[in-house]
Amino acid sequence: MPCTASTARDFPTRPRPQLSPTDLCLGGGEFTEDIYSLKREVLEFRAAQDPLVPVLEEIVKGQVELCTVAREHFRDVLDHLLRVDAQVDEHNELLTSALSAHLALVSREHSTAAMQQNADMRKMVIAVIIVHRLLRKSGWL
Repeated sequence: MPCTASTARDFPTRPRPQLSPTDLCLGGGEFTEDIYSLKREVLEFRAAQDPLVPVLEEIVKGQVELCTVAREHFRDVLDHLLRVDAQVDEHNELLTSALSAHLALVSREHSTAAMQQNADMRKMVIAVIIVHRLLRKSGWL
C-alpha cells in the first residue's frame, strides 16, 4: 500500500526523549557546540521550509489553476508542513532552554571555582603578612 497523506497519520510517533538536569552537565564544552550545531540545522530547515507555506496556501485557496484532486493533495501537504513548522518551533525553544540551562550550570561552576581561588588568595595573603611581620621583628627587614 503506498504511503499517502491520509495513511501517514496511522503510523505511531516515536516517544520523545526527556532530558534531566544531570544530562545537561555531561559533555562539557561539546554540549554547547552540539546545541549550536542543532540550532544552526533548525535555522537552515526553517529557511528552506518558510517559503513553501505561502505558495501552498495560494494553491489551496485556488489562486493557482489545478484540478480539484491535486488541490486536495496540496491541502494535505500544507497540513503536514504546518505541523512540521510547529514541531520545529518546539525544537528551537527546547534547544534555547537547554542552552540556557547548560550555560547557567557552567556559570555556576565557574563561580564556585572563582570563590575557591579567592579563599586561596586570602590564605596566601595572610601567610605573607605573618611572615613579613616575623621577619621585621627579627630584624631581617
